[in-house]
Amino acid sequence: MFEVKTILAMNITAGVLLAVSLRAAISTPLRESRDGLWLWLASLVAQAIAYSLLAVSETSTWALCYVLAHALLATFISLQAAALFQFFGKRLSTWWHLLPALFIGVLFALATGSAATSSIFAGVFFGTAYVVLATVAAKLGSGMQSAGLRLLVLGFSLGAVAFLLRAIPVLVMPDLLGGELAAEKLVPAGLFLSFMVIILTSVGFLVLQKDRVEAEATKLAVTDPLTGTFNRRTFLELAEKEISRARRSKEPLSLVLFDLDHFKAVNDKYGHLAGDHVLKRFVEVAKMCLRQEDLLVRYGGEEFCLLLPQTNTNDAATMAERIRGATEYSSFSIVDGKSTRPINVTVSGGVAQLGDDPDEDIDALIARADEAMYAAKEAGRNQIAVFPDDADLSALTRSQRLRAVRPVIKPPLSASTRQSGAGKLG
Repeated sequence: MFEVKTILAMNITAGVLLAVSLRAAISTPLRESRDGLWLWLASLVAQAIAYSLLAVSETSTWALCYVLAHALLATFISLQAAALFQFFGKRLSTWWHLLPALFIGVLFALATGSAATSSIFAGVFFGTAYVVLATVAAKLGSGMQSAGLRLLVLGFSLGAVAFLLRAIPVLVMPDLLGGELAAEKLVPAGLFLSFMVIILTSVGFLVLQKDRVEAEATKLAVTDPLTGTFNRRTFLELAEKEISRARRSKEPLSLVLFDLDHFKAVNDKYGHLAGDHVLKRFVEVAKMCLRQEDLLVRYGGEEFCLLLPQTNTNDAATMAERIRGATEYSSFSIVDGKSTRPINVTVSGGVAQLGDDPDEDIDALIARADEAMYAAKEAGRNQIAVFPDDADLSALTRSQRLRAVRPVIKPPLSASTRQSGAGKLG
């Protein structure tokens, strides 16, 4: 069995080495940190100092070391809680670092000279604190599939056991306090569990960081960073799978191509930040109209492509018209100088349904939807046009095909909307 001093030295060494290694790996400046790594590093430093003070108190009668050690342990736990909160985009008040440390310092100062009372205070307070940490970690990471999160919860749970081992002998076996069982088995066992806690929780927090980075990298690989929709490459891959499934199940599949009207005027007049806001707002409006299985993609610039499984031409036109109407009547605002002003944003769209030709691929379907969209543009914009399903237009010229595409009748703009005072895009 290890001696108490040996295990304390192990804890100090582990805290210092992990802190040094973590500092070498951190590339974000302290003021810009949003991932909790700096707070976790600070907790490791506080922990190493706390165990150093405990080691000093083992070889001296200076009670202040013992009191300061437990106050620092309280700070260490609050710093780890703050690191978790920051990682999940929340903030822990500074008072949570000061008040627990002050509270523990006062308690242990009052309990100086009473080993039984100190053991109860340490076991109950720190054991409860670790239970709270485990619960907070599990709640904040609810729904997150991460091995790091599981290591954190396990480590915090072991921390609760480690400190409760200091209180149990006093509470249930007071006659053994200071005896052979408590001194030679339970106390070293609790300290050794603390060593395991340092390793498990620190590794868990780093794995949690890694899992987030990988998840964000995967998200960037498949989505458009501005709007959060699928990017073009991912959309084309998913679309080919949907086409194959539609042919196997003999179910309809439709595609809508949208283009924001006069979008260039927004960028020219108000700047690209205003244009970005319009794009993101359009996606928000469109998503409110979609089903879970519908696939929306930013196809390029101000163009968006919408794939609608199990949807025929008429239903797709209805969906497209719903999005067009929602866009027209939704609020769009841009920053013009120092003021914010509303503008009217409209969208044109083209609808096409997957044909019976087994050789037709996603590119051909997009091309027909694109012609329908341009027909809507030429017809005056702010409307939806449908490429006909039952006609062979391949022999016609492009201008003839555009005239053959039928627009969807849209409801007239209400008087209240016409008089709303919102500016036009161009």
